[in-house]
Amino acid sequence: MIKLCLCYIIIHLRDEELKSGIQVERDRLSQLLKEAQGYRNSVELSQQDLEEFTWRVNWVMEHPQEFLLRASNKQQRQAYFSLMFADLPTYQNIIDGTPSLTWIFKLNEAYSQPQKTDKSEVVPRAGVEPA
Repeated sequence: MIKLCLCYIIIHLRDEELKSGIQVERDRLSQLLKEAQGYRNSVELSQQDLEEFTWRVNWVMEHPQEFLLRASNKQQRQAYFSLMFADLPTYQNIIDGTPSLTWIFKLNEAYSQPQKTDKSEVVPRAGVEPA
């Protein structure tokens, strides 16, 4: 009977040790999960972040001269110019409208060249007009 009680106590103690070990591990993993969720929330983009980014990009594309003039120091101005121009333009290039732009600021070929239309599409054929 004493052996049986001792075996029960040993098994019970081992169960308690196992339970406390599992509890400690569960608490540690729970803490790690909370930290990971906090980090994810800090780096995750929100819809508002995307809308603000889109608004800023549109503003830069629509007002490039203001964008270039807003540079507060020489390094920032150089960075802005390198974003817009493939090669540093000369004054004459800017006056002539022929600076070497980076790919993002080049006009799409479909929009930069006037569309060639056949005159028959513009003017109706000569003839008797309906009454």
